[in-house]
Amino acid sequence: MNYIFHSNRLYSSISLSDFQYTYADLGWTYEKHRHPYYELLFCSSGEILQKVGSHTYHLFPGDTLIIQGGFFHETEIIADSEFLGFHFDIENHEVNRAIHSSHNILIREKDYPNISKIIVSIIQQFQLNRKHLELDNEFDVSIFELELNAYITLLLANVAKFNQEQEQNQNQRLNQNEIYLASEIVEIINTTTKSDLKVQTIADRLHLHRTYITNVFTKVYGMSPRDYILSVRLEKAKELLLTTDLTMDDISERLDFSSASHFSTFFKKQTQITPSAFRKRNFSF
Repeated sequence: MNYIFHSNRLYSSISLSDFQYTYADLGWTYEKHRHPYYELLFCSSGEILQKVGSHTYHLFPGDTLIIQGGFFHETEIIADSEFLGFHFDIENHEVNRAIHSSHNILIREKDYPNISKIIVSIIQQFQLNRKHLELDNEFDVSIFELELNAYITLLLANVAKFNQEQEQNQNQRLNQNEIYLASEIVEIINTTTKSDLKVQTIADRLHLHRTYITNVFTKVYGMSPRDYILSVRLEKAKELLLTTDLTMDDISERLDFSSASHFSTFFKKQTQITPSAFRKRNFSF
């Protein structure tokens, strides 16, 4: 027997919250705030000014902006507008890294029209199913949510591909020695089981100064080694919480935390939610 296609595991989990399609008049604003999750904002019509940190993005119809978690941001409508917005988190580590590698991602429709096409399909799907949602038919709502999840998965896959392509173009302009060094650092982080891995430990192993490897890694990947270490630890923890029935003690031991309490403190600091609450919110055994 020969497999035509085979995979031992297809693991992917996307958490969505505050999914909404909105109309807002000229002059409407949303005050400065921040949250730990990614946020997607798509301008369907009109014009939107989105301030994120010290940057201001001007969105026109068909443009998409991915806002990284943790950044203060605020919205100003400068022409009557319709827009789609939602918060999300991705468990797949490689996809998460691809999206996280840039501070914020502005995607103009003219540069990557496939993304706007998918979002328009989501909006149309939402409008078509609005009657079912208002009738509160549980089966229709469940089917709609499943279909919506498929669209969102396809959308975020395209966002990740777009950003990966931008990163590869950037890498072509980087020194090849810097790219090689950054990939070495990634390999060390990904293959180290110790939960308390330090950037200084990596620097000592490579016989280089900590500041140098931090600067090179940030230049290549758009994030510091410390942030990458935290993201790897967090994604391993989320995967164990969602794909196993291991206890908190078992997970903390497997990830080499000193205790379940230490693991819970780390997890809540990164996600604003306890590991038990995260598991309960996303999956029930």
